[in-house]
Amino acid sequence: PAAEPGMNRALTWIMIIGGICICIGLWILFKIPNSINSPFKSLVKGILEIANHNYDAKLDLRGDKELEEVSKNFNRMAKRLKDYHNSTISDLMASKRYLETIINSINEPIVGLDNEQIILFINNEALNILNLKREDVIRKSAQEIAMRNDLLRRLIRELYSNRESDGPHEPLKIYADNKESYFQMDNIPLYTNAVGEQERNFIGNLIILNNVT
Repeated sequence: PAAEPGMNRALTWIMIIGGICICIGLWILFKIPNSINSPFKSLVKGILEIANHNYDAKLDLRGDKELEEVSKNFNRMAKRLKDYHNSTISDLMASKRYLETIINSINEPIVGLDNEQIILFINNEALNILNLKREDVIRKSAQEIAMRNDLLRRLIRELYSNRESDGPHEPLKIYADNKESYFQMDNIPLYTNAVGEQERNFIGNLIILNNVT
């Protein structure tokens, strides 16, 4: 009987301390995994942004020195990729303007098609005789445009006939600049070699109309 009050107090303290320990354990159970996973989720999200060419993505991981170092290196990588991307686009645009200048300086009509008959480039002479505007044909299907343009339809027809025969074809009579002119169509198939491979891959056609009037 004398020990019973002390035992009850001991049990009470054990229950109180046990309850506190359980609460702390539950807090640790939810808090620590979240604190560990959160930086990795931010890092994965940043990597996905970079993969989608969003080079403005930034990381701001705080807490551990290692996480801050990861953020610093990630942001530096993103900046370098952005600078490289911008410089590459500038180089490509400069090359594109250079090629367009060369193509437009040629007096013979020229049309460039890819392997799916999409018009990649066309010079001013070709636009003139086809009676088309550049913004209406670039990156458009030549076959779709040919449905409403008789001359382009003839060129596409000649293109397929040239593939089937190596011999010369009759000149095309084209009415342009208020006069009749005769053009001999040359079809130049374009191929490229993949790095380390000898097999050539067909990438399109270059159509040149030589004025033989």
